[in-house]
Amino acid sequence: QYSGWESNSDHLFQFMDTILPSYGMGNESVEVGLWHANNEVENRTNEDELYQVILIGDMPPNTDAEVDDKRESRRGEEYWRSTKFCDKVYCDDQVEKLRQSSVPIHCFYVDDDSAKHRFQQIAHKTGGECQFLDVDTPAGAEELTHVVTQKILKDVGGREG
Repeated sequence: QYSGWESNSDHLFQFMDTILPSYGMGNESVEVGLWHANNEVENRTNEDELYQVILIGDMPPNTDAEVDDKRESRRGEEYWRSTKFCDKVYCDDQVEKLRQSSVPIHCFYVDDDSAKHRFQQIAHKTGGECQFLDVDTPAGAEELTHVVTQKILKDVGGREG
């Protein structure tokens, strides 16, 4: 699931309230979300627009082998060729494209440390932040808001002198 680009934190929190766990098949399709983010960046109309990606999850991204296996086991490549997901995408490639576009990925892992190591790698590579997000307390929402707004303020301050 993904939200549109938001400048209003209330809208982002409203979106987050609609997210329900579906207890998937292990690692997550992070590569698809990052692919979507890359498409948004590529289609931006103003080069000065500030972008950042917020990645929240309880499992790490699919490995390249998992992407291949899951695509084949879920309807096969013939099916995927007829969708907007016709091209295989892999997490590391999508992270690199965002890094090259100077888009930080802020990663928040929930529940346990399953995603921690991989999320730390992604955040580090792109200049983002990575930390545990306690989704069961108001402090978690406050910390998420703090990290995101600090990055925005730093970027705006750097651009305006």
